[in-house]
Amino acid sequence: MKINKKSKKKFVLIICFFISSIIEIKAQQIVTGIYASPGSDASTYVALAGDVLHTTWAGKYNTNYKKTSSGGFLSEDGERAAVIENEKSITISNVASGKSTTLTLQLALPKLDEKKLTPIDLPSGKGFITQDLPFDVTGSYKFDGSANVITQLNADGTGKFQYAESSDQAGTLFDIRWGVLCNNAGQYLANSLGGVHAFTLMIYTTKWEGVSLQYSVSSGRIVINRDRFKDK
Repeated sequence: MKINKKSKKKFVLIICFFISSIIEIKAQQIVTGIYASPGSDASTYVALAGDVLHTTWAGKYNTNYKKTSSGGFLSEDGERAAVIENEKSITISNVASGKSTTLTLQLALPKLDEKKLTPIDLPSGKGFITQDLPFDVTGSYKFDGSANVITQLNADGTGKFQYAESSDQAGTLFDIRWGVLCNNAGQYLANSLGGVHAFTLMIYTTKWEGVSLQYSVSSGRIVINRDRFKDK
C-alpha cells in the first residue's frame, strides 16, 4: 500500500505532536517533598496537583502557582514564576527583578491524607501531627551524656520521655503522646540543610511541647532534642 505525500506529512505531524506531548507530560512531573537551594537554611515543600503547583516556604508561607499556556507556572499574585526543570528540580523566579533560585529535592515525603492527621491544641491555635515518616523514628534513644535518660517512641504515638536535670542527673520520667508537626494540608513542617532534615517533634507531658528531631540521610542517625540519638 502506497502512502501519498499529504498522508506522510499528516503522519509525521501526528508523530511529532505525540512526542511533544510525552515530553510535555514528563516535564510536568515532580516528586513531592522538601526542596532547597545549595547552602540554604530554609527549605520549600513542593507538591504538584494537576495544573496547580503548591509550595510552602520555611514551613509557613504558602503559594499556589497555576500552569500557564507556555507550560510554566505563575503565582496567583503574579509576582513569582516557577519552572519544573525535571522530576527533582524546580526554578522559582521573581517576575519583576528576574532573579531566580533553583531548588533541588532534598527528601521525598508522602503527602498525608488530611483525614489521618491528628489535631492538637497549641498556644498559637490548632496544630496537626502524624507518626508516619519515610524513616523509622520509633524505638529507644541513647542519651549523649552520663545520665541514664530514657526516651522511647512507640509506633502507636505513645512513649516515654525524660529530661536531664544536668549531664549526670535524670529528671522526671513522663508517659507521653508524640507526633511530628504537620499543617492541615498534610505537609510536614520541616527544612533541610547539608543532608540533615529537621522536623519538629511534638510531645505531650502536661502540655504539648515541640523539640527538635533531626535525621541524617548519609548516616541514618536520628537526634532528638540535640542530646539523644538512635542509629539505624
